[in-house]
Amino acid sequence: MATPQDLEAALAATAAALEAGDPLAAEQASDQLAAICADLGGRGTRLPAEGLARAAALQARCEAAAARQLERLGGELDLAARSRRAGQAYRQG
Repeated sequence: MATPQDLEAALAATAAALEAGDPLAAEQASDQLAAICADLGGRGTRLPAEGLARAAALQARCEAAAARQLERLGGELDLAARSRRAGQAYRQG
């Protein structure tokens, strides 16, 4: 069972992972944060508005970081594909 202290710890862990630029750790911390919120809310625990606002802001930051990672990965994959096609064209040349 999650506690309000667990919520604070998950908020801090998510923020720290985002600040460190670690998208995987941020995703894991965000997932844990969501699970804690669901557990507390499911048991009827009144979640503090400030904590919920922080959680929402952190979630938005996680989504933005994930979008940047996907964009970067897409660029890398595109570059690799173009390089491979250029290499094949050169060899067939």
